[in-house]
Amino acid sequence: MSSEILNIPRDSKVLRAPNDEALHPSSGQDEDNQDDKVQMTTDAMREFFGEPISTYTRAQAIEDGQLIEVSSVAHEAGIVWPVALTSAAWADCVEWSDATEARKGYTGQSESGRLWDVVWMLSLAVRGALRRGLDASTQPLFYSLLRTPAAGRGVMPRKVTLKFMVGPDDAGRPCITVMLPSED
Repeated sequence: MSSEILNIPRDSKVLRAPNDEALHPSSGQDEDNQDDKVQMTTDAMREFFGEPISTYTRAQAIEDGQLIEVSSVAHEAGIVWPVALTSAAWADCVEWSDATEARKGYTGQSESGRLWDVVWMLSLAVRGALRRGLDASTQPLFYSLLRTPAAGRGVMPRKVTLKFMVGPDDAGRPCITVMLPSED
């Protein structure tokens, strides 16, 4: 896994997952040592809180459709970490069917084009956050884009704001989740 996102030097603070130094091979630690640190953190949490009643992993959320994996498109936009959208963000900003196109008349909209818009604007937001020294692993960051609403008959693009966070995936590596501002 690359230790850079958008080809920005690793010492930048934005988009670092918690304990980022322990998660990247470039930090001088081998994979086994990284797994040990993740396991130690898990063990410490269990010791303090006890056994979890229930867990829900990122992989399960993707399998259940709560998260939609868009990493391949994000990679084309220059983002090297895995990226997923919540199903609500997908429904609001990406989803576009033939029935929607027929109802609105010809708009030239497509799911692939709308997804590109969401991911490209995310990559610009990441670059902007890096320039400003913001850290998306400690606070949510927001970005806006114009999209034609799927509901109703209107075809005028409307501004929508999305939120993204960087956190660990199921193996403790950094990943990005894009969501509506009202989601956690």
